[in-house]
Amino acid sequence: VLDPFWNSKPYVTPEEFGRFCGPSVLLARMSRRTFASSDTLTARIELAHADMKNSKFADAATKYRSIREGVDKSNPLYNLLTYGAAIGFEAEKNYTEAISEYEKLKSVDGFDSIGVLGIGRIYEIEGKKEEALKVYEQYISTFEGAQQNNPDKIVIEETIARIRATM
Repeated sequence: VLDPFWNSKPYVTPEEFGRFCGPSVLLARMSRRTFASSDTLTARIELAHADMKNSKFADAATKYRSIREGVDKSNPLYNLLTYGAAIGFEAEKNYTEAISEYEKLKSVDGFDSIGVLGIGRIYEIEGKKEEALKVYEQYISTFEGAQQNNPDKIVIEETIARIRATM
């Protein structure tokens, strides 16, 4: 931790601070945020990303969904957990569940293109090129005016061209 002049602050060493920046930083689900010293702390800790790393995709997707149950939709973590579930199910080749998760993301600003690309990619994998094109083209039609040069739009236009070239 540095001050505005790039000098180390005296209350934490770089080694101590590094404990909070590792590949696994535990997040715990607890019944409340504050506890008295006389309280017993019970928490649920899940490492869904470790399951992904170890190719336990279904376990990871299930954990992401389980964690999401306790998170309000207005919390930014909700969409990240939905994305985690989607990629877990997709990696497991459980395309029905993956599409269900990607559908949730389609209506969220900042995640809409992830949802569309995920659904389209699955339709392509399944050989459903017409359905993939329909999903992509429907999304492209939402871009107006200054959004015409949006990077997401450009990627999807290139994807559409690639699919059409193989039909």
